[in-house]
Amino acid sequence: MFRFFQKNKALQYIIIFLGAVLYAFSVALILEPNRLAPGGASGLAIVLSQFIPIGTGTIILLLNVPLILLGIKSFGIKFLYTTIFAIIVNSVFVNIFALFPPVLNDVFLASICGGVVNAVSLGIILRLGGTTGGTDIVAKLLRKKMPHLEIGTLFILVDMVIVVISAFVFGNVENAIYAGICVVITGQILDRILYGGQNARMLVIISDEAERIGCRLLDDLNTGVTYLNGRGGYTQKEKNVIICVVRKRSLPRTTKIVSEEDSRAFMIITSAENIVGEGYGESEDE
Repeated sequence: MFRFFQKNKALQYIIIFLGAVLYAFSVALILEPNRLAPGGASGLAIVLSQFIPIGTGTIILLLNVPLILLGIKSFGIKFLYTTIFAIIVNSVFVNIFALFPPVLNDVFLASICGGVVNAVSLGIILRLGGTTGGTDIVAKLLRKKMPHLEIGTLFILVDMVIVVISAFVFGNVENAIYAGICVVITGQILDRILYGGQNARMLVIISDEAERIGCRLLDDLNTGVTYLNGRGGYTQKEKNVIICVVRKRSLPRTTKIVSEEDSRAFMIITSAENIVGEGYGESEDE
């Protein structure tokens, strides 16, 4: 779905616009009124707004200027268009939403709801090739250097620094703890959006009827299978080993097919993370 939006530029920018507006809603009407600064340029802007008499959205825009220049150098002109667009929309709507009363006045609920809304909006924007600036850019730069770390984890590491700063500025440790909770929620849900949407399971199937099982999986579930050559350690008998990935909802049907074809088949079933390829999700850098 996201690949379709990326190919259609008009739809891509419309969806990024909606994601940026949703993010601005969270900042202006949920987080800032409850003195929560959960990282990022937005969190730092919330802190700085205590000292600088201009709109938080304007501060967000100013903070992002040097990071945009860094991002252009690292990711190129394509990075420039979608990210600057998202930053401008976010900054403008933070200032607009600030004119309205907050939607939540409970700091605990604000930390939960703010974290969820942030994750959804960031996930939309990142999947379409943009960012909202701030630590989004920093996280993507770190991701480039440390690809083994998931981007949600990088968000948590970078944003926690700003959470600690907010504890000193606001003089309220409890609010900083709630802001930290918000950061963790955002990071965890964001990883699910970017990596875990497949809800996939990987199966390693060892059977004397591997070819029959593989044909059933191809025909009944339309899932790809790969055969590996194996040899039993005790029997020294040559046999095929099947490796396949199926969506979670198809797992009961998959195991039933295997059992029907070979009740003695040996199966290893595990979660499959970061699946990239035809039929599954794309990486956030696409």
